[in-house]
Amino acid sequence: MGRGDLTDEQWATLEPLLPRGTKAGRPPVWPLRQLINGIRFRVRTGVPWRDVPVECGPWGRVYDLFRRWQRNGTWSHILTRLQALTNAKGAITWHLSADSTVCRTQQLAAGARKRGDLQKEPPGGVFIEPGEHGLGLSRGGFTTKLHLAIAQGQKLMPIVVTAGQRGDAPQFEPVLEKVRVPGIGRGRPRVRPDRVRADKGYAYRKDRAYLRRRGIRCTIPDKLIRPATAKSSDLTAAGHRASTRLNTVSVTPPSARSTASRETALSPRAATNSRSDTRRPSSSLPSTSGYAPPSSRGGPAAAAVVSGYCNHAPMKSDRTEKKTLLAFLAAQRASVLAIVDGLDTQALTTAVLPSGWTPLGLIEHLGHAERHWLQEIVTGAAEPLPWPDDHAPLTTPREPKVVFAFYDDQCRRSDAVIARTPLSGPPQGRHPEPLGDELADLRGIIMHVIEETARHAGHLDIARELLDGRTGLGPR
Repeated sequence: MGRGDLTDEQWATLEPLLPRGTKAGRPPVWPLRQLINGIRFRVRTGVPWRDVPVECGPWGRVYDLFRRWQRNGTWSHILTRLQALTNAKGAITWHLSADSTVCRTQQLAAGARKRGDLQKEPPGGVFIEPGEHGLGLSRGGFTTKLHLAIAQGQKLMPIVVTAGQRGDAPQFEPVLEKVRVPGIGRGRPRVRPDRVRADKGYAYRKDRAYLRRRGIRCTIPDKLIRPATAKSSDLTAAGHRASTRLNTVSVTPPSARSTASRETALSPRAATNSRSDTRRPSSSLPSTSGYAPPSSRGGPAAAAVVSGYCNHAPMKSDRTEKKTLLAFLAAQRASVLAIVDGLDTQALTTAVLPSGWTPLGLIEHLGHAERHWLQEIVTGAAEPLPWPDDHAPLTTPREPKVVFAFYDDQCRRSDAVIARTPLSGPPQGRHPEPLGDELADLRGIIMHVIEETARHAGHLDIARELLDGRTGLGPR
């Protein structure tokens, strides 16, 4: 066995994943293991196909196998199944590192046809060929850039191919959108990492806002001066900070599911940091939420509490404070959805605690809470419910997709009410005492909804652990 060849252990894992012939016949002259070793040698060293060692078989057979599997998607299928097996063993930490590398192409690449769709066979096989074949012109000639996300232990996750002159930041979202690791059994594939690490090339508002919408934490060094798209006030603030200061953005405040985390509540830095995008989460995605302690429920004290959690100076305006509260609320909503992510219908409708509530019933209850507090109480009116308001102990007969759509719709309506209502505005509706007297303005009501969402996120955390043993889910 040569250096770099497949070991017996590696082959034992890989062999069951390889395609099998459908017709009986003579055994192949050249074993697959031998040919794959030839492919690995060529990819590792970059030598011409004709220089593949004869021990690996005829170079034509080696290239034919490589090209055939590339065109019919076999290599991609093998990689996906290997990722699924690795994830089932718990060997993927879901802390990904995003970066890119530039490859110099061969001189013969200059003759590539610009319109690949006119070729006799599609150049990408079952996949779509990148624009201009992924070739770009730079000072060094024709180059191709590979945009990657790598898990711990150099485990390749997704890859995006572009021309060599393309920037890193615009490909950040396409790379993370391709993260998709299926499970071994039933259930949806996992598509969201816990944390993403990247260099300064990804320190852009758009990328940070994307991570915040999906509830993904990140560690990205900030730049001293942002590009021309940044506001002048942001540039002034950034000039007083060191260019290499590490800006670790936590898209969610600490979970209410941990008593210790309640004491050390960490805020979304982006909500109060002038260097980060402070736009509220996009309404096109399920809304998310954040945490505030019970003592902060009411009146002007709410602003001081949130300000202390953020470890920043007191709020200067109603607008800034509202953005901070929305970030907290968005963080806890995301935590709720992340905890139940991957559960099938049976698990979502199973009561695991003596009180008899189910995870799906609790999600519907949170939708009713959003509707009651931020619509009925704040505005004095709300759109009619799509079904009667059930009073069963937090259970529901409706399908999961219906309940999740209901919760998402109520969160969107709540965000719209918050956007057009002053924080000091008194509620138009009335909640029964004594809580109705404590919540005298929109500020206090938002803090209460944050608290209630965080409390029920803790309940869902317990249910998830009892259902399948998984803990620590959701953004932290």
